[in-house]
Formats: sequence, structure tokens, C-alpha cells
Amino acid sequence: MSTRVDGRPTRARDSEGRRRSLAAEERTAFWAWACIEISRQEKLAQLDAQQERKDSPVFLEIPTLDQFIA
Repeated sequence: MSTRVDGRPTRARDSEGRRRSLAAEERTAFWAWACIEISRQEKLAQLDAQQERKDSPVFLEIPTLDQFIA
């Protein structure tokens, strides 16, 4: 088993004797979390933008008597 600078192991064997790369699993877990978090933040931004459009007042231009409405 090798260790990192901070003393934590980088590889280990599971209960069935298969080698596991803990460093690779940690990287994979981090990037999976990062992708989910970015998607979540983008969805929240989209929902905020939709809510702002719903809440913003709609200004309609009212024609004067000399304008035609088609």
C-alpha cells in the first residue's frame, strides 16, 4: 500500500481482495459532485430568471387616437 504526503493511503484491497485506487475514486467522486453542483446552481439561476420575468411589470404602449391598431 502506498501513501500520500498527508499519510492517507492511495491504494487498498477490498473485502474480496480486489485492488482499489482510493485516489482515483476520490477524484471521480469530486468531479461527480462538482458537475451536480454546477447543474444545480444553473437550474436555480434559471428559476430565478423565470421568477423575475413573472414579477416584473409589463409596460404596454397605449396608442393615441390617431394611431391604428392592426
